[in-house]
Amino acid sequence: MAAPEYAKFTTAKLAKEKGFEPPVSSNYLYWDVLGRYIRPYEWYTVMQLPHILHAPTQAELQKWIRETHEIHVEIYSNASGWGWILTKLNGTTIKEITDDLFFETYEQALEMGMVKALQKIKTPKK
Repeated sequence: MAAPEYAKFTTAKLAKEKGFEPPVSSNYLYWDVLGRYIRPYEWYTVMQLPHILHAPTQAELQKWIRETHEIHVEIYSNASGWGWILTKLNGTTIKEITDDLFFETYEQALEMGMVKALQKIKTPKK
């Protein structure tokens, strides 16, 4: 089984701004304030928690976007590479397929699709 692909620091930060707050667990990786991976939670004290950011897997974040905000990030491929499209779960298209932006890998396309989906989500009031 392949190792999970983690969302980029900027994507994780945007997700947190949009309300993504997974439970703290020693099984997760985290980002420090400079965007570097750090050890799991058990290595840090509670005093340091405000200064770290959960590093979600792409699958975990994609599922949260789909289940919480009803936006599906669909990945497709063609001769030009990998692309993405956003749809609401009721089938309404949010972002049409465009033939001008493709990526070399599935994971790169998924990351960009998730960023675009997160940008469409309203930031909750604090």
